[in-house]
Amino acid sequence: CYDEDATSYDRYGARGVTVCDRWRFGTDGKSGFECFLADVGERPSLEHSIDRIENELNYDPDNCKWSTVKEQNRNRRSTRWVEFMGRTMSLAEAIELSGLPEARVKRRLYVYKWTVDEALAAR
Repeated sequence: CYDEDATSYDRYGARGVTVCDRWRFGTDGKSGFECFLADVGERPSLEHSIDRIENELNYDPDNCKWSTVKEQNRNRRSTRWVEFMGRTMSLAEAIELSGLPEARVKRRLYVYKWTVDEALAAR
């Protein structure tokens, strides 16, 4: 977020994404890392890394959680959100829940221009 020479700076710091002061500098005699651990807990597994819940917001206790790569891939700025089975979810999650092959659903959506409900209907 702060190193302009970092390869991913354009996706974070250049967009205005910051890390809360509590995690950067610490508070009440605790280091920033100790505050981070107190707020989000230990990493659940090696498959988890820190993820921002809302991508346009900063790294802070109210906007971060541990997520798997799969979960993080479904929480990108480019994620297509759809209504399926009565709730909002990523298209990838909806395809998985439908049990249909991804290529079939995407062909229905992007080639045949079907609605999401039509594309996800089992046929």
